[in-house]
Amino acid sequence: MLDYLTQGYRVSDVFAKAFGPLFYKLCFPDDPIVRLFSRVQPYSITDIFRAKSVLDYMELSLRTNPGDVIECGTFEGGMSILMGLRLRELDFQNSKVHLCDTFGGLPNPTPGVDSHYQAGLFNISQQEVEATIESYRLKDSCVFHKGLFADTLPNISFPRGLAFAHIDGDLYASTVDCLKHVYPQLLPGGVLVLDDFYDQSGGVMLAVHEHITSTHEVVHLGPVGQAAIIKGMTKESADVPCFEAVISNPKGNNRTFVLSSARLQQMRPYVFFVAAVAKQLDDMSGMVEAFRCYEKLCRDGKT
Repeated sequence: MLDYLTQGYRVSDVFAKAFGPLFYKLCFPDDPIVRLFSRVQPYSITDIFRAKSVLDYMELSLRTNPGDVIECGTFEGGMSILMGLRLRELDFQNSKVHLCDTFGGLPNPTPGVDSHYQAGLFNISQQEVEATIESYRLKDSCVFHKGLFADTLPNISFPRGLAFAHIDGDLYASTVDCLKHVYPQLLPGGVLVLDDFYDQSGGVMLAVHEHITSTHEVVHLGPVGQAAIIKGMTKESADVPCFEAVISNPKGNNRTFVLSSARLQQMRPYVFFVAAVAKQLDDMSGMVEAFRCYEKLCRDGKT
């Protein structure tokens, strides 16, 4: 069972946020993410590896379907700005970035499902985020949607089509709403990235499991708790190796997924980073064994 995914998350999250940008800058200075992430880092609580993954999947989606992108759960706007800046660099001037948030913090977690989250967390006003967006000269590229996902998402239209979605709602019910209302509008082959699939909570994983039970899609593992769904890609149609595995979430519930770690392994900076951290942890105890199993998955995909 892949218990080490949720266990290793704690180690990888801490180290990626603390040392990821410096590691990337020293080892991969020519990667566009080095230049872009340094500009948005003050307004983002994610790490450079997840940010890189989001941009890679966004570009993959846009190559197939040049449409709009959406972020559900924006907080201070860092990731939306990152996507907007990259869209401008790639000359997708007509693609809009849709920012969806309550702009009042997280709604109430689902009792018995969501852990490590409290209502009101990540509270920031829409006016503050708008001011930040304007400072990057992205005002004309961004569209704000304030309110609960269940209320706003059904009313958003995408005249150019929806190419890519970044889902960072943290909670079970929020993720269910995104999968219910955003996924159907996603163009075929478009990618939906979930920021918290194997974090310490378990709500997002439950929502994704309910989704793939009907769609039978592959869940592509990403760095530091992240995962992605490529719309319409099942085990039978996948262009990457897949394997069936059982993941035990923090609540101890076992759920079966069809997973792929192929794209995770292609993220050479992250694979190198995980190996470097694992080496430093050799003489430590506690989370080390879980993290070294996580390292093995990143390196060769064998469970």
